[in-house]
Amino acid sequence: KALDQGDRDRAAKLAQKALESATEGTPEHTAAKWTLKRARSSAVLQPNRIAVLLPMSDKYALVGKQIEEALRWGYEGGGGRAELVFIDTKGTNEGAVAALEQAVLEQGVIAVVGPLLSDAAPMVVEAAQGLQVPLLSISQANELADDPWVFQGVPTTGDQAEALAEHMVKVDGAKTFGIFAPDSSNGHRAAEAFRAAVTARGGEIAGETFYDTEAKALMPFAAELGKKDPKARGWELQKLREAAKEAGRDPSTVVLPPAVEFDAIFIPDNARNVALAAAALAYEEFSVGDFRAKVGAKTATLIGLSGWNHQSLVTSGNEYVRNSRFTEFFLDGSNPDFARDFKGALSRDPSPLEAAVVDAGRLLAKATGADRPAFAESLGQVTIERTTTG
Repeated sequence: KALDQGDRDRAAKLAQKALESATEGTPEHTAAKWTLKRARSSAVLQPNRIAVLLPMSDKYALVGKQIEEALRWGYEGGGGRAELVFIDTKGTNEGAVAALEQAVLEQGVIAVVGPLLSDAAPMVVEAAQGLQVPLLSISQANELADDPWVFQGVPTTGDQAEALAEHMVKVDGAKTFGIFAPDSSNGHRAAEAFRAAVTARGGEIAGETFYDTEAKALMPFAAELGKKDPKARGWELQKLREAAKEAGRDPSTVVLPPAVEFDAIFIPDNARNVALAAAALAYEEFSVGDFRAKVGAKTATLIGLSGWNHQSLVTSGNEYVRNSRFTEFFLDGSNPDFARDFKGALSRDPSPLEAAVVDAGRLLAKATGADRPAFAESLGQVTIERTTTG
């Protein structure tokens, strides 16, 4: 209340007292921390200045520059007139939060766009909530907090998982799913979203395994997904070897088949790693793509998210990834006029993420407000007549 009334000194004293008495890690401690930062800031609100947090150095410099150009093109084309201030997050979580603090506490921006990288999103969301500044996220991190200050500008991992589950259950009729995912924050985030989406539609996750992202061979992890434990299934393996011997085949070459039959296997990874994962599944006698481990074997459809969308998957994945399903939120052919105009302006074909960011820029251009609460309310209500991505 003191802060809202402009009494920064009193607000700082009260916030400091609250900070000292609250237990670290509690919502009260977090609120006091950010309120103290706001009270100590001498920045004057700039209603015509919007900050954009992007990785603009090191290995992320190219993608950061491309997103900057796409956002600016969409924003200016949508009639936006505020100054866009681009701040380098340096590709780290800490850098993203520092960039947000600089934008709000030093430059007094009315709103913020970003971050881009998924791992930084939760920390930046918390900071935006604490600083009470409108945040338009362009990260695909799964399902950001439901908060009046936070808005999602591009499709999330959760959005894609929902669409994929809807298609597989309602259109393809799949009921039993496996999850074969990287043991990373993104992998676990995608798995959690897909698990929830499948369960909500009456499907079943019958098995899941997370593989080491540094592993060069994924066969042991594929075997784990198939519950191919020779100790637990020793009797079954013995019978298979005896049958092979009777048929005149070498019993030492016999391996256990997967114990679970999946209608589909979800692999939320990039195209390069999907090819490795698919090959590992085939090696462990999962029938995937056009590959059949044995005559009459049930085929598991391989499914994934937009990270699959690279032409190399066709050749590197070969027969194992044929007839797969994956999501995407923009293809050139779905909006050829936009693709032509974008290439004419920026001398390159638009990526799906760039297309979504153009829409985010157009939405941002429609928002207005003399202060942050008014801008946030406006941003939550604006629409655009003709979207790029639909």
